[in-house]
Amino acid sequence: MHDVSSLDCSDFFDQYSHIIDSKIVELNPAGYKPFSLGKIKILDNNINYDIDLNSERKKIIILNNIPFGKKFSYGHFLEDFLGRFILLYKQHEQEIENVEFILCFKKYEWEYYESFLTKLINYLKLNVIFIHEDSIIKINNFYYVKNYFYQPIKNNFLYDIIKKYFLNNEIKPFRKTYINMYYDSKEHPLELRINNENQLENLFINMGYESIYAPEKFKNFEEQINYFNEVKTLVAISSSGLANSLFMQPETTLFELQTNITTYNNDKEKLEIHNFWKNIANIKDLFYCCISNVDLQGENLVKKILNNKSIMSILNENY
Repeated sequence: MHDVSSLDCSDFFDQYSHIIDSKIVELNPAGYKPFSLGKIKILDNNINYDIDLNSERKKIIILNNIPFGKKFSYGHFLEDFLGRFILLYKQHEQEIENVEFILCFKKYEWEYYESFLTKLINYLKLNVIFIHEDSIIKINNFYYVKNYFYQPIKNNFLYDIIKKYFLNNEIKPFRKTYINMYYDSKEHPLELRINNENQLENLFINMGYESIYAPEKFKNFEEQINYFNEVKTLVAISSSGLANSLFMQPETTLFELQTNITTYNNDKEKLEIHNFWKNIANIKDLFYCCISNVDLQGENLVKKILNNKSIMSILNENY
């Protein structure tokens, strides 16, 4: 039996398929492209499988399938994976004992998030099975994403849970941080978002900002979220770096160097402005500013910033 399900997804617009009968399933099979998110392949019943997950519980498969080569996008992890996971948890909180989440990871992602996710699962008392991507499982009564629609995080569920269990709520934000793109440009040559970034970076260093790679600076995800809980002003080019604003405290400042980003629609590329981080700022009650990075030239961004007294006042925190 196979149908487009009635799984409660009222806070976003994914369509889930529900399969009741026991099936042999491959998770994120080879051939699916990045950004397809949540693809599975149903195999013949005589295929050997790695683990038997048949049970009476309702099972929800959530896959983290937004890779960039050997690296992963933690911005998409936060929004598409962790945000979706928390929404589904909240929507099924009243029947949570009868729900099992199947969370699928690439092996190189797991080490970074393992401690955080293990503690989160224990705090919330959830039934969760972690599985590496490319696993073949036997499973019944399960839901998976049939049609995926991106939805920005639309509430504070995720932040509230992280704040309750992981953050020091006595900390007063004090850091001024610039997230640079050097690491991304080396590892992800598919998209250039800034030229001559060293000129931009030097500007912020001279203004007392710490310039960092994120998440490469941190040992694990817990260290990352605690660092950004201490940030008073965050500056970054449009990228996953801005997703760290999820962990900033209300009434702190998010400054976006707004840049066109490559998106994909029916395998066709196009450049467009994303409003994700502006929406997060609105939800989090952050002070949000942006300046256009149209020509991708670091030296021109430096000139724009230095020639605008209002922007300089904000960045120097003279307000």
